[in-house]
Amino acid sequence: ELVATLDRQGEFGQKRVELDYDVYAEGEAELGWLNSSLTVVSNQKFSLDALLLELVERLRNSLATIEAEAAHLKAIGLWEGFYGVANLISSDSPAQLSLPADCQTDAAELVINARVAVAPETLQEHVERAVAETCKALGATANFRQTRSFRPGRPVPTHRLN
Repeated sequence: ELVATLDRQGEFGQKRVELDYDVYAEGEAELGWLNSSLTVVSNQKFSLDALLLELVERLRNSLATIEAEAAHLKAIGLWEGFYGVANLISSDSPAQLSLPADCQTDAAELVINARVAVAPETLQEHVERAVAETCKALGATANFRQTRSFRPGRPVPTHRLN
């Protein structure tokens, strides 16, 4: 079936999808966006994967207390060539490690990227608290380098016709 599907002939990808940008803008306006970068350091080695999973799971539980639905939430960890990613796929399921780093370290660079149906200020408070609690549990400290939380502006569509 796969080969037959791949061998099909025709004008695929030619269908134009109509998008109601007013509805899209209303949905975007409900989301708080957060992009944050930080460094986590400890006097003892920790699992980068465990740090990422624990952080995302704490965020899931914290956001559940205020019934804030995550549309997109991930934490990325980097350390000397190692790279791990934990995601929240659904508020009803636990955090998942989509890309394991498989390393022990005493320092890591983290990026947190979240789109959640809550005020940006509230989202930032929950992220900062989850980071602090996760680091405390691991005997680590966090240094936030940059955090930006906001509501996106109205999308400006670009129409391209081939």
